Amino acid sequence: MNCYPFKQSLILVLFLSVFSVSTVLGAEKTLLDWNKGAGPDWPGWTWSDDVYNGHPGWTLNPDGPLGGGEDFSIYWGPRCFEYYPDFQGEGEDPDDGDSRITVTSSAIVDPTNRAPSTGTGGSLKVYETGTEVPGVHGVGWWVWYDGKGLGDRENITDSTTDRMSFYLRLEGLDLLSEEGRHESLPNANFHIGTYLCFEEPGDGRPPCPHETGNQHYYHYLTLNPGAWIHVLLDQHPQHLRESFVAGNNPSFLSDEEHYFENLEQVYMVTSSKNANETAFYLDEVSFFSTLTDSAAPNQNENSVTSLWVGYWPEQGYWEIGFNDQSFETGEGANLNDNTQSTFEVRWSTQPITNENFGAANTITPLFYGGEERCGPGGAHLIRRPNSWKTIAWTRFRLPQGTEANHGRIYFAVKDVSVAGGHVGTVWPWNRPSGDGRDAASPYVKLIDYFIPPDPDAGDKEPPTAPAELKALMVYEDRIDLSWTGAEDNIAVVGYRVFRNGSEITTLSGTSYSDTGLAPETAYTYEVVAFDAAGNPGPASTALAVSTLATTTETLVFPAEADTYVAAVSKSGTNFGNQEKLVVRNATNGYHRRGLLRFDLSGIDPQKVVTARLRLYRMTSEGEAGTATLVVRNLSGDWEETAVTWSSAPQAGTDAGSAPLVPGGELQEIPLTETIKGMLPGKISFTLDLGEPLYPWAAFSSREGDIPPELIVVQEK
Repeated sequence: MNCYPFKQSLILVLFLSVFSVSTVLGAEKTLLDWNKGAGPDWPGWTWSDDVYNGHPGWTLNPDGPLGGGEDFSIYWGPRCFEYYPDFQGEGEDPDDGDSRITVTSSAIVDPTNRAPSTGTGGSLKVYETGTEVPGVHGVGWWVWYDGKGLGDRENITDSTTDRMSFYLRLEGLDLLSEEGRHESLPNANFHIGTYLCFEEPGDGRPPCPHETGNQHYYHYLTLNPGAWIHVLLDQHPQHLRESFVAGNNPSFLSDEEHYFENLEQVYMVTSSKNANETAFYLDEVSFFSTLTDSAAPNQNENSVTSLWVGYWPEQGYWEIGFNDQSFETGEGANLNDNTQSTFEVRWSTQPITNENFGAANTITPLFYGGEERCGPGGAHLIRRPNSWKTIAWTRFRLPQGTEANHGRIYFAVKDVSVAGGHVGTVWPWNRPSGDGRDAASPYVKLIDYFIPPDPDAGDKEPPTAPAELKALMVYEDRIDLSWTGAEDNIAVVGYRVFRNGSEITTLSGTSYSDTGLAPETAYTYEVVAFDAAGNPGPASTALAVSTLATTTETLVFPAEADTYVAAVSKSGTNFGNQEKLVVRNATNGYHRRGLLRFDLSGIDPQKVVTARLRLYRMTSEGEAGTATLVVRNLSGDWEETAVTWSSAPQAGTDAGSAPLVPGGELQEIPLTETIKGMLPGKISFTLDLGEPLYPWAAFSSREGDIPPELIVVQEK
């Protein structure tokens, strides 16, 4: 891997580090670097408009690099050709091939763009050539398509190889949301597919070049366009086609064959339907072993996987992301509201190890971090945006001048989760359950980044200060800000917003809504403009503003008793304190009804603003289809450990209903008027299902993982 010349003042330091930590700089074995060629001309490879089934691309010449191409019984390999992203039509049957939306692609060797880790050659540019549906865009490419594992091709990989490294730059993809709220981060918008084949697979499986069994995996990334991003894939993919991923190095767990040693095919694709035409650049694809080529031979392989980091020099910020695979159980990731986890990201201009991690510099996360989400002492910690998804992501800045004075930055991520700990103050990070587990590994996960040359090194003039900073609207938990744009000798590209002296966001516009604030609290805001060279201007005049006093409060009541009863042969059976509440609707009498009781003593019905019942429908429990969940009033006394179908009070009028949610999701039913009419005191409900007949479903009881709750918003 070739790097740009470092600043003269750093040459001696880095020269010494090579000898003092000989494995730090790595011994990557390059697979593809596009250091030669331009357009369709790629030395050692032959371009064709029809490499396979009408797809354009290259085939490796017999006398080409990497041992040359070979004529296998089913195809020529290796190949590098189009992989079209066939998006699913909205609302269409996923098994209906006619509902696919095809976007075609092509590629060139682009000598004008290269990864920041090399000073020679260009990169592979993959770009769109057409789309079936206007406004639906995406690109894909088979980067490597061979008939044997990489371990058999000039020993690119071996049994110790556990990292695939490359630099990636995206264009045209939809920007990630900068709201920083729960569920604002979408699913992965870029994924890498991998196929494995074994020379001696056994169990009647065909040998290479055929895919061995079901060895087709996916690595998921959630990325912003516009900058070179360093990606490190490990041996823990996020998905195995048609199944779950058993863990790190899954092919070894299933067949005692190492993942990267037997890798034969790799494709990359933008997996989201983007509004604008897209492209991606790929460079410096290589492999290495952390055992022999890293400062930390022991690293976290479970809760920090598919790690990446990128630097946007025009905006002067960094982004980092990864997937947390530590909650996998059974047939897939068992993710829910209680599977939160917490991480710490540190950086240094010298290599980071497990031993010196605590001495490295912390970041200040702009998204999904800080004490609001990570609890007291969590100013430098981050959490996953959504505990139901594995993706983690944040943005941050390094101190002024860091990038200008260093040619390489080292990063490390550590899982610092504590079961029940890191309870934040804003939903959903304030759930009292806190982290769902202790740290999955005591080790860090390492990645580095080479700083690209400054494209605007000659621009030293900063922008002016933004003017007329003011609060357009003030609420109990939100302040809407606006300001007049700054001026620059070339162009202002963005603004940094500071709250109480700490940066909270970066944006290109001249307005911002600061949400999740505390009521009756004073805040001070400043805004700083910056230009394309990263020069920050002076801060705006500070604005002091206080949020309004809240007039309501939210009360959460757990069920004090719950169970279910069954008709016919079970009419005399008490189901007591089981972990689920079963409901069923049947014409033959095999009904199941859930019973719940809440104690709302002391609640004034005149002050109730809203009330709703929240339940959790258990996964893999029930076949209710499109049925409706019905809540009815219940009069009379009953005891959880004694009530049966025969002794249960009769259900009263309907209190509320809602379409049944799928398994694994929260169900909410509005009950405002009913609650007002039943107060004060203890109130009971029964759960039932409407049409169609014969459905059934199970909800978590108060003895289960996610107990029922009655949520009441009342006036103070």
